[in-house]
Amino acid sequence: TLDELGYEVADAAEMGKNDPKVIDGKHFLPQHRERIVLVGFRRDLNIHQGFTLRDISRFYPEQRPSFGELLEPVVDSKYILTPKLWEYLYNYAKKHAAKGNGFG
Repeated sequence: TLDELGYEVADAAEMGKNDPKVIDGKHFLPQHRERIVLVGFRRDLNIHQGFTLRDISRFYPEQRPSFGELLEPVVDSKYILTPKLWEYLYNYAKKHAAKGNGFG
């Protein structure tokens, strides 16, 4: 574990609904996806005192980019789905959705 390796993990004791280690990407990108963020400090460096992820909201941008702003204006054709690949992925998703697996 990180503890056994000599690391202090910020907010390690926090759990539950208000766990500061659970950060939603929606504050930074046009994507609503929660992630667990672990920030660890080597104990021997003695620099972990007072660090918490609870303060991360002060780093949220005032305005996050829209999806369109993130897109490249010109994209190499190797990154564009062909109609055949699009059909394959569509059918793959339908097959797994029918099984209750979801897709991805």
